[in-house]
This record gives sequence, structure tokens and C-alpha cells, in this order.
Amino acid sequence: MFEAAHGGSYTIRRASSMRITKNQERFLMYFKLMHRAQNASSLSPSEIQDTSRIPRERSIRKIHAMIQHKALIVFGIAITAGLAGMVVDADESITDEVHLRLVDHDELSKEIAKAKGRVVVLDCWSTSCAPCIREFPGLVALHNRYGHGKDVVCMSLSLDYEGIGKPEAVQGRVLEFLKSQKATFTNMLSREDADVMYRKLMLDSVPAVFLYDQTGTLVVQFDDDSAKKTLGRPFTYADVEKAIVPLLMR
Repeated sequence: MFEAAHGGSYTIRRASSMRITKNQERFLMYFKLMHRAQNASSLSPSEIQDTSRIPRERSIRKIHAMIQHKALIVFGIAITAGLAGMVVDADESITDEVHLRLVDHDELSKEIAKAKGRVVVLDCWSTSCAPCIREFPGLVALHNRYGHGKDVVCMSLSLDYEGIGKPEAVQGRVLEFLKSQKATFTNMLSREDADVMYRKLMLDSVPAVFLYDQTGTLVVQFDDDSAKKTLGRPFTYADVEKAIVPLLMR
């Protein structure tokens, strides 16, 4: 087993009636060496994952995105050219109920407006953000607890796309994570450069959660800066839920 270029793990196995050719063996060896080189030349996991919390260091995330983008290109070419007779098995536990679509800021606003009459929770996150990954299960639990969209509509917006290549290049790793979380609500990936979406949302860092009331009005924004001022600590989904309850009693 080894890690695929976009970060998800895949099991490569031989079909029972096939042999792995020397070219395929060379590819596997090259891919592993490339993967090790990528890890050796990149920042440590903690340095990479925490950069989303530091708005002025997005250049680090840009470099990380470039490495991933190049790895995806090499991996895609090799799969097309030299892996005949080999089978790639994705995680069998993935469900078909999880979807992800590309949006710009206008399309995001329309999606929020469509939920008028219900409370909306919008989670802005990234796979390169460790706190985002840690808190995301709270959004899933919230969705399950409040009637799967009947009273509270949960949405996620990934800011993984850094403007390098096409947004579809990062779609795979984002969707893989969402499926692992069984995130069966509305999931979106910004097709605009993350920095552009940050500016349009007037956001400095992720994780961030926007809470809208039944009229579509933004009533609370949870992020690092506001949490430090009001809570003296990072926010959690327990804080988000406390803000939701009064809205449901209106």
C-alpha cells in the first residue's frame, strides 16, 4: 500500500491472471522515490497543516499546492501509460451520497439564499488545515442531530484551490475526506483562488463558521480572531450549537 498523489491511500494489487511488467515495477519504484523526495523537500506536517491559521503565510500553502499539483500530473500520466493489468481499489466504505461541486462566490451566495426559512451553518475549511480536520466531525454531528436539513442546513466550503492549475486537480482529495466523514450535506469547493475567496468572505483564516438566521442574515461568524476575543480560546462546534439554539426558538 502507498499514498496516492492527492493524499488518499490506495491499495495496488495485481489481477490474478496478470504479471507486473518491468515497466510497471519501474513506475512503482519511481513513484515511491518521488513521494519520498516530496516529503523530504517539503515542510513538516505540522508546519504545513497549521499555515491556514496564519493569513500572512499563504505563500507556504502555495508552494505546498504546487508540489501536490505536479505530483498529480506525474501520477495521472503514469496511470494512463503504464498500469494496464493492475487494479486500483478505492476505500470500499465510501458512500454514493456524498457530493462535491465547484462554486464561485456568487454561486455560494445563491446556495445560502436557497435555504431561506432555515438556519444555515457554513463551514469554511481546507484539507491542509489541521484544526479544520479536527472540527469537521462536529459539522457532521450537527447535521445528523438537527433533522438532516429540516431545521438547520449544514454546508461546507473547501478553500483548497490555490489558483495553481485547475480546481478539479484538488477535487479528488477534498471529496475523499468528505466521504470518509460521511458528509451528506451540501459540499462546495471554491473554483476561485483561495485568496480571492478569502477577500470576498472578508475572512483572514480557516477554520471559520458562518451562521445565518432564517432570513439569510449573517448573525455570527466564528473564526480565530473573534474566538480569541470572546472566548479566549479556539471555537468548537459546541459554541456553534449554543448560538443555533436561540435562532430555532424564534
